[in-house]
Amino acid sequence: VLNGRNSLARQESDIFHELSHVICGHEMTGFSIVSGSLFRHFSQEQEDEAEWLGGCLHIPRSGLRWALSRRMTENQIAEYYLASRQMVTYRINVTGIKNQYRYL
Repeated sequence: VLNGRNSLARQESDIFHELSHVICGHEMTGFSIVSGSLFRHFSQEQEDEAEWLGGCLHIPRSGLRWALSRRMTENQIAEYYLASRQMVTYRINVTGIKNQYRYL
């Protein structure tokens, strides 16, 4: 599940993604071994579902609301949630939270 060569933010994201597969009860479609590491395979639909749920678990909308109400920057939110700046930007965009609340 974890690749120690990835950033801590990426490792955190990977944990939420893999946890989402478990929560959703996804069944593997196969696996492969590359350079001694096991890679599980899921259908594209299951990967998309795990990506969406993983982001929701990692940075919940209510957490974004809390952070933005305190005028935290995207970098500060990323640091708080141990997430990448790209993940924070993605979550802000897909939730539409900036359009619904005028904190900034």
